[in-house]
Amino acid sequence: MEVISTFADYVKPPSAFFSGQKDPEKMATKIDDAVVAIIKLARRLGYKYEVIASYFVINQGRIADVMMGRIGPDVTPASTLPPDFPAAV
Repeated sequence: MEVISTFADYVKPPSAFFSGQKDPEKMATKIDDAVVAIIKLARRLGYKYEVIASYFVINQGRIADVMMGRIGPDVTPASTLPPDFPAAV
C-alpha cells in the first residue's frame, strides 16, 4: 500500500481534471427575453434568487447576470408573473 505523506501527494493537479479549454457551447445558457423580463419582475417583487432559479431550472448565477445587466440589459420587467410561478413567501 502506498503511503501518502502530504496533502499535495494526495491531491491531483488541476490539469488532471481540466484541460483549460472551455467549450463555449457548454458554458452558454440561453435565456429568452421573456424569461429575463419575468426574472426582473420577480426580483422587483422580492423573490429570492433560489426561488426564481428553481422555477426556470437555471443556475442562480444567471439570475445575478440578469440583475447586473450582463444578460438582457435592455429588456424591461414583465407586467405579470406566470400563473404557475411560486407564491411569494
